Amino acid sequence: MNHPIPDSASDLVLVRRDGAVMHLSLNRPDARNALNTPMRRALAAALHQAEVDPQVRAVLVTGEGRHFCAGADIRELRTRTMLEAGWAPARLDTVVESLSKPVVGALHGYVLGGGLELALAFTIRLASEDFRGGFPEVKLGIFPALGGTQRLPRLVGEGRALELTLRGRIVDAQEALRIGLVTEVVATDKLREQGMAIAQELAAGPPVAMRAIMECVRRAGDLGRADGLDYERRLFGIVCGTADKTEGVEAWLEKRPPRFAGK
Repeated sequence: MNHPIPDSASDLVLVRRDGAVMHLSLNRPDARNALNTPMRRALAAALHQAEVDPQVRAVLVTGEGRHFCAGADIRELRTRTMLEAGWAPARLDTVVESLSKPVVGALHGYVLGGGLELALAFTIRLASEDFRGGFPEVKLGIFPALGGTQRLPRLVGEGRALELTLRGRIVDAQEALRIGLVTEVVATDKLREQGMAIAQELAAGPPVAMRAIMECVRRAGDLGRADGLDYERRLFGIVCGTADKTEGVEAWLEKRPPRFAGK
């Protein structure tokens, strides 16, 4: 059962709770959920709420209306200054990626520019059959600068990332799946259901071990092989000292479902 959470600051992001999953939905359907400053702030605030709430163990992000997010609000781009563009200490993509809890994105319709860059920071990305995604920024005389040039090559390879961003080409759901941009394609009418199912599965997992997995995988592209293996080993030592490790092993031996407490 969904439990609405009051959000007096903004209705631009709908915030609901479903058990241990916080469901956030972009809510500017008349503007194809384009990211303007108020929506960015509302989404960042909702993500912070998810991070500090001990009852929340996973996040699901969706979009209202026909499209997940058509990118940045072009009207704001017209007036963005060099200083505003070059100095962004609270970038939305890094807010997402710094969360200690997994984030599942259920992507449908247009997922373009900043909307797709935002999705690149999610832990898992599902696409509906009507997904159309890409980075058309070059056609505006700019480039994907919400992490697109950094995260995209790690997902699809340097050559494919260059082709997509230099041409501004739009891909459909099946191509997105084939090149590794998304992890699963779902029937459009089943997208939210499947997204919630995956989020609930992640929410039932061991929080400390899952956080360690996310940190190790994300650091893999930044560290050399020896440093990465050392980082992995150190986090594994921490995880082995948790009550969840004891519970997981005992549950396995006793052939029962584990009950992870995040300790």
